[in-house]
Amino acid sequence: MLPRTHAWSRSQKWLIVLGSAVAIVLAGAGVYIYERYYRGPSDSVLVGTWQMEDNCIDCAHWVTLQPNHSVVGFSESVGRMWLDYHGRWYAGGQVLVIHYDTPEEAQSIIMRILDIACDTIRVRWGGHEMRLTRSISVPPQASNHTMERTSDRRENLFSDD
Repeated sequence: MLPRTHAWSRSQKWLIVLGSAVAIVLAGAGVYIYERYYRGPSDSVLVGTWQMEDNCIDCAHWVTLQPNHSVVGFSESVGRMWLDYHGRWYAGGQVLVIHYDTPEEAQSIIMRILDIACDTIRVRWGGHEMRLTRSISVPPQASNHTMERTSDRRENLFSDD
């Protein structure tokens, strides 16, 4: 009935090659357009200091996400800044993970990102929705305030006052 071989004409061969090339170009253009315009923002949007809006009345908590993926958590209570933890942060898809080690424990905080704006991030953490707002606060440099540099004793003894 139908022969097992088919002799393609020269125009049919060129049409197949041209159709395949156009299909590859269209697929590549579709991938490029999706990646360029419709893919979510990169993790560089998260870099900066964020204040956690929680129900604490006389305290505040911040987290600083640095470009090298290290994280610093700090808080203020009774007018003093306290360093809470150092660690690493990872972001992918709708998840933000903060992993830190303290002398007492090692813990990972996993937050689901609900919405990202230029100065606000809405996350779900532990079943509760929370807002993180961009802040200009900077973390303290030492975790133990007795280790912080103070004025030199000689300067105080030999001052010209």
